[in-house]
Amino acid sequence: MAGTFAFLPNARSAIARVTKNPEDGKRRLRLAYDLEIRANGSAASGPRHRAESEVRGPGDVVGFNRAAISRVDPEPGLRAFETPYHPAIEFVDADLPWRYSLDLGTGSRVSPWIVLLALKPNEFEFVEQRRAPFPRIRVLSPGKSLPNLAQSWAFAHVQVDMENAEAGDIEEALASNPATHFSRLICPRKLDEGETYHVMLVPAYEAGRLVGLGLGNEADPFNAPAWLTPSTDPVELPVYFQSRFTANALEDVEVLLRRLRGLSDPAADGAGVPRRASTANPGYYAGYAKAGESIELQAAMRLPGTQIEAYGTDPALAALLSATLAEVIAGELGSPAADGPNRDDPLVAMPPYGWRFRNMTAVSEARAQADAWFDRINLDLKLRHAAALGGNIVRGNQDTLMRKCWEQYPEIAAANVQLHQLQLAEVLVARLIARRYNLLPSGAALGLGESLHALARLGGGKTAADTLRANGVPTSFASRRLRQVAAKRPRLDRGDPLKPLLVTAPRIPGDTAGGGQAPNRAAQRAGPEYEGNLKPAIQELLGVDGFAGRARPRSIDVPVREFDSAPLASALSAMLKRLPATKAAYVVGGRVGREADRIAPLYRSPAVPLPLARFLEKLDPSHLIPGVAKLPDNTVSIFQENRHFIEALLAGANHDVNNLLRWREFPTDMRGTVLRRFWDRGHPSDDVNGEDIPEIHTWTQNLGEHFPPGAQDKEADFVVVIRGDIIRKLGQLIVVVNEAPGTSWQSGQGVNHSPAFFGRIGRDIAYYGFDVSRDRLLSQNVRDRVFLLLYEPPGRLRFGLDVANATVRRQRRDHQAIKQGFPTATLLRRYAAYPGPLSAVGAAPPAQAGTWADFSWSHVNVSQSGYIDFDQSIRLQGEPDYWGPDKTSASIARATWQQPVAGVLPLARIL
Repeated sequence: MAGTFAFLPNARSAIARVTKNPEDGKRRLRLAYDLEIRANGSAASGPRHRAESEVRGPGDVVGFNRAAISRVDPEPGLRAFETPYHPAIEFVDADLPWRYSLDLGTGSRVSPWIVLLALKPNEFEFVEQRRAPFPRIRVLSPGKSLPNLAQSWAFAHVQVDMENAEAGDIEEALASNPATHFSRLICPRKLDEGETYHVMLVPAYEAGRLVGLGLGNEADPFNAPAWLTPSTDPVELPVYFQSRFTANALEDVEVLLRRLRGLSDPAADGAGVPRRASTANPGYYAGYAKAGESIELQAAMRLPGTQIEAYGTDPALAALLSATLAEVIAGELGSPAADGPNRDDPLVAMPPYGWRFRNMTAVSEARAQADAWFDRINLDLKLRHAAALGGNIVRGNQDTLMRKCWEQYPEIAAANVQLHQLQLAEVLVARLIARRYNLLPSGAALGLGESLHALARLGGGKTAADTLRANGVPTSFASRRLRQVAAKRPRLDRGDPLKPLLVTAPRIPGDTAGGGQAPNRAAQRAGPEYEGNLKPAIQELLGVDGFAGRARPRSIDVPVREFDSAPLASALSAMLKRLPATKAAYVVGGRVGREADRIAPLYRSPAVPLPLARFLEKLDPSHLIPGVAKLPDNTVSIFQENRHFIEALLAGANHDVNNLLRWREFPTDMRGTVLRRFWDRGHPSDDVNGEDIPEIHTWTQNLGEHFPPGAQDKEADFVVVIRGDIIRKLGQLIVVVNEAPGTSWQSGQGVNHSPAFFGRIGRDIAYYGFDVSRDRLLSQNVRDRVFLLLYEPPGRLRFGLDVANATVRRQRRDHQAIKQGFPTATLLRRYAAYPGPLSAVGAAPPAQAGTWADFSWSHVNVSQSGYIDFDQSIRLQGEPDYWGPDKTSASIARATWQQPVAGVLPLARIL
């Protein structure tokens, strides 16, 4: 979510704003409008046609798509929802809460057609659904459990992202990026500590209630509410959506942050210790076995300071593997012509991972011992296992991956269609030039190539146009148009008037090429081309027999310098040959290296920007963090990245995905690096900063040393892993490493390091990798100045009222009496939520809040059912008027918005 946003009281559609009450006996709102008849883009004559139609309302809703809901707070099943907060539902469409509303109000207070309830188990009972389109409940006492629908206008509002809007222009924000505004429906009921609540989304109008129960939609009046308060008569309601949670004040974010403790030695608890697998009997080679052999199964992270086991494959097994892999590669390289019924079938055995990328034909144990990437991945069993994990990810998610690949195929196919056309054009142009253009006299060729005069270059960088201009040659005499005019104007033969003669274009003045006859003066008379010593006149050139009543014009003298048109014609010929290639460079982008040197179809591999860590977490989370299940609860520990494992896994994944592309008949040369992302770095799909490796065919370093372009040549050796209640509750926290100038942290001071990658494992583990030096952070003169900043996710806007103001909460809760693994250095927040259960210690909250940050339940009136009474007006001295007589759902949302929490943990305490 963006850092700047605004609240709007509603977002009704244009149609909803002009609807009118139904006619007598009708149940739907109506819409009257004029139709203009247009023909050929113009309005037809005559009066406009008056039309009326009915607008669907809550009485027409017989289904509710769960996809319309983008977020539910609290998450269904949560057992730790703080009592001060309001349950809420967010909708994808900004107008959904008012889409079927029967409220025709023109102001900012428009009642939604749905409301959100939070009911205790003893306040309702489920009723048999029967033929009703929705599940049904019976609320036993509406006056004690349901809100006043006359105040439902305060329950819904719209949130607008203002990040890119200028000067707070909401209209601009709505028009420029409509996808960033959405609607929210809250339940402003005061929750009881330890109580279980059922969240119910129900209709607010009687018409919606009746049709949802399968009883028709004949409400009387048409806009009657679904229930009245106060009322003691039970009411049945259909339920569009439901979930359940438990309120628990001990699960406040501040309390959860304080539960975290450091874990300086994860291995002591069994976390971070890799598993081992026996390789005593690999199983492929009959007769081979070596008792006691085992490998250390690798993971994407390892304990700080630990090193991956050195290459240790049994030489006898390595020799067998080398021979098998070489035979597999040879079989792949065999030509189809060598195949036949008497030939042996290709060997089906373990794959030589990555051999196509560098055209490797054999593996070498010596190179594997030297850490060469191709040889070690294929001969070191623990890294073959990592590569096999990449292959398993591809095979287990092949439909998803291939769908992403085929989505890119139209672009590749379109480029190849253009290249095929240009390839044909290149052949045709070459033949046309050889058979026609190059056989023309150079002067004629120069004129026909007029359009390229300014592009065809000779020696010294000059163009043909520059040469003609420097010699004073009129451009008209070297033009294609003059040749066309002369060729199409016949001249009558004076000896035979019935026999027309075609006039050819004149020789280019100053041209010494062609007939070999050089002009003998600077001023050359223009004459018919190449033959005889005719003295042309303009009227003869144009086929005009004479000028009536006028003297015949004289010949034209043109002062020019001598030049040779042959080099210019050769330059034009070469330019014509390059035209298809030049066009290919402009219309087909992305060609590199040898591809750009010739016109040929592209064998382009697609790029799938999916982080494989997500798939690996589902496959086996212990391959992300070894011993992950043994991480103690509510702990913070430090790991480091294992580049050997990551590169081996990506090499195996790309090997298998290229095989899959060939099997699915995707046009590729099987050398493309389709999968380049292991970690989720939070970058867009087209941003190379999100990649973990360069293209594999460029790998020349040892395994573990292939970093993407622009990346620092080191692994992320500082990875923070958090397991605990805070992750279960909030999900992906924002974690920042701060190097403060001193041993006491201060806001806005020091240098902040954002995570290079992040992710989750299950519901209670989150990790954050930083491209900073662990050795430097842990050095004696730095570690006491390093702090971890843990921020509540800002995208989860929450609303509610506290049980007291900040001063009273601090008085009622003795932080020193709380047992912690280590104390927090400080606790930042602009607005502090209720940190724990109230005790009898401390003064009562003041009757008047000083700021909206101190606004609590003690400052509002609450109905018998526990919902806020919005008829009350509240003003705070020196504060914005959010709760005055002109309040709207937007201003109420601003007054009850709970700002995020930030905890600061000193690194020294964690280590």
